[in-house]
Amino acid sequence: MPVRLTALIPILMTLAPLAGARAPVYLPDAQGTYLLASYLDLQSSDLDANAGEIGGERSALDAQYRAKDSAWRFALGHEYDALDIGLTGAEPETNGDLHTLHIATAWTQVNGNGELSVTLAPSISTSSNVMKDPGEWNSDSAQLWAAILWQHRGQHWDWVLGVAHDFRFGESRFYPVAGLNWQSDRVSIWATYPDLVFNWDINNHWLLTFDLSPDGNEWHAFDSELENGDEFQRDAWQAELRMSFQTSNGLRVGLSAGYQFDQRWRMRLENGEQFNRASDGNAFLGFHLGWYGH
Repeated sequence: MPVRLTALIPILMTLAPLAGARAPVYLPDAQGTYLLASYLDLQSSDLDANAGEIGGERSALDAQYRAKDSAWRFALGHEYDALDIGLTGAEPETNGDLHTLHIATAWTQVNGNGELSVTLAPSISTSSNVMKDPGEWNSDSAQLWAAILWQHRGQHWDWVLGVAHDFRFGESRFYPVAGLNWQSDRVSIWATYPDLVFNWDINNHWLLTFDLSPDGNEWHAFDSELENGDEFQRDAWQAELRMSFQTSNGLRVGLSAGYQFDQRWRMRLENGEQFNRASDGNAFLGFHLGWYGH
């Protein structure tokens, strides 16, 4: 029996204007204070067995605050996926307007040659008609994104080991995080399962970024009458290349291109049947605008 989340309404409604990129909670990117808006235009992906196609767009706004030299970081985020779901001979139960709203807290402690970090990000992930009616929020819409990592500082590389929980594989999942982290004055490489992130500060203004990571999520989606709800799931991987220009006062503008692949969609149809299909890969273009503080 789902538990009502009405008690969380005063807290979560304050986050409504914000949006968050779908990324693991443990990546060390942008450790300071920032505000970032992103938009992705997603090309259509053909479903297997001529079952139709799915395309759309994704917009996000993400904010983080960290006082200088503080062990704590606080972040807010909201991501909106507007999917155009065209199925052959069937109609999905949801209209494809999906939201994920989160608040995150991270704590880092340096101990000798190592660093321990703990991150918690409770979230609401549901369809737009439920997001507009907080009285319908319940435990089926709740998510927890979390991670605990130990990073051992070596002579050339840092070793990373930990465990994370999120929905990037299209469902609730715990998974190990293990690999290497390397940084120089202008280049950084985060290479752990299941993420690869490469950053190159070409000069004081230009930044090149490449990342490869899981890109799935799960939403508790309802029909238009709010009578029937079920899980809408997407399992996928994403590769993205981004070029950004940053001014001396921290304003950053970026353009990106990428590819989403190894995708699978699971949803309930209007007639109550379950739909489960893989789809082809699809390209996308992105625009990113942000401000980065200390």
